[in-house]
Amino acid sequence: MIRRIGITDAQWKKLKPYLPKPAKTGRPPKCDRQVIDGICWVLRTGSPWADLPAKYGKYKTVFGRYRKWTLQGLWKKILKILRKEAQKRGEIDWTINHIDGTVVRAHKHAAGAHKRDVDDDKNNKELLALGRSVGGFSTKVMLRVEGNGKPMQILLAPGQRHDSKLFFDAMKGGKVGLNGRGRPKQKPNAVAMDKAFSSKEIRNHLKTNGIGRLIPWKSNQRRRGPFDVERYKERNIVERTIGRLKEYRRLATRYDKLPEQYLGMWELASIFMWL
Repeated sequence: MIRRIGITDAQWKKLKPYLPKPAKTGRPPKCDRQVIDGICWVLRTGSPWADLPAKYGKYKTVFGRYRKWTLQGLWKKILKILRKEAQKRGEIDWTINHIDGTVVRAHKHAAGAHKRDVDDDKNNKELLALGRSVGGFSTKVMLRVEGNGKPMQILLAPGQRHDSKLFFDAMKGGKVGLNGRGRPKQKPNAVAMDKAFSSKEIRNHLKTNGIGRLIPWKSNQRRRGPFDVERYKERNIVERTIGRLKEYRRLATRYDKLPEQYLGMWELASIFMWL
């Protein structure tokens, strides 16, 4: 987690090598650590960028750097490197993965982005990952975590999207390069999910790919085969991860108009779980 006074020296030492190096020409940029501390302040407090304390520099500079790094896919690249290093140390638990989603209420300021599909309003909401669920104006966040609770894949969708519709995309991501040659590791030995994922299509997909299924049966389904109740209790790992990440107020409520900027905050918070 991030301290109130900013990231620790140990966290900065691990994070610094992965940040882009400044250009050799032109005006020297603002110190990266000061910028990261400013971004983390917004992440932790959920405050508007314009309310950034002066000690972090001009808010336009900090936001501009965050936006630039996000559009460059920097957070995704760092996560990929950190997972690969964790794999080398044998710290990723591939015996089981857990998948679950959470609905995040979107603030009214999250609305009003320029339409990405002028002709199709429904598709435009899909592209902006905004919709209306039972809880109101919201975004669905789907997480897949490894056995120790560290995020492997994060997805955004409109709030009304059913969890099962995001299952296949959740399984596609999270590839981790192995030492030396060989295909990246992606497939866990088993996956634990709640009843929302108890469909014939999902069960058949897992069976075809040789992945164990820890999914309880719905009351209207015919039960086939044993179900490990004790091992299924471990599924609360993903719920605890979601709860831990939503301690950051910028994640607990969506204020960002653009999905990539909101997703970037989730990825940044995940980076500090891997550091």
